[in-house]
Amino acid sequence: GDLGAAVAEILLDHEARSTVLDADPRSGKLREPLLKVVHLMKAMEYKSKDAREVNLLSMDIKIGQEPFSSPTVFNFFLPEFAPPGPIHESRLTSPESQLLTTPLLIGFLNGVESLISYGLTNCNYGFGDRISKPSRSCSNTGKASTADGRLHFTPSASALKNGIEGIVDELDLLLTTGRLNKNSRRALVKAYSDSLQQGSADDALKAALKLLLMTSEFHTTAINRLRPKRRPSPSGIQSQNRRYKAVVV
Repeated sequence: GDLGAAVAEILLDHEARSTVLDADPRSGKLREPLLKVVHLMKAMEYKSKDAREVNLLSMDIKIGQEPFSSPTVFNFFLPEFAPPGPIHESRLTSPESQLLTTPLLIGFLNGVESLISYGLTNCNYGFGDRISKPSRSCSNTGKASTADGRLHFTPSASALKNGIEGIVDELDLLLTTGRLNKNSRRALVKAYSDSLQQGSADDALKAALKLLLMTSEFHTTAINRLRPKRRPSPSGIQSQNRRYKAVVV
């Protein structure tokens, strides 16, 4: 087959190029965890130490996916999977949602937070090799001497010229294709500004980056539109004065 032709068919398809579909609430999808990790490493200019190979171990346990380890030819999730709720009620499917479990969500966030803070290590449940990267190598300064590599991204001169807003704009372009809504942008600008007052520009960049990776825009390909009114708060449940309370997921 012709791989170039296959890529062209995907990128030039009318659904991939049409801006009209952005307004369709059925358009877009949840992004796969492994693609998000690779996206972060590429966009934030990950460079390995001594040109060594990137070794992502036990990713299936941490995020639900591991390179070249799909259990079937259908990927890591069922193609017809529909999570309960509005998606199922609308007779739509969301295969990637099958990996949207609490342990895997926590595993992803722990891993990317560690990658930003320490580089590719096992520090604080990072994605690095847990055997050759002992936890005692982690430091409060955010640098681990045993890291396999780290992110080298720095804002461009044009972004720095426009201050914090310009830096957030560049992060938005690289990681969410410019889809951050005004609330998300405002939160990132505040996080960067607050961190800059207490530390360095590098600390501020890391703070904003960690927050961006928790936005809806990073985890989906759809436009996260704000509703005109706030979602009503759920009604409270009166205590029965019991000594034990549990939340079952």
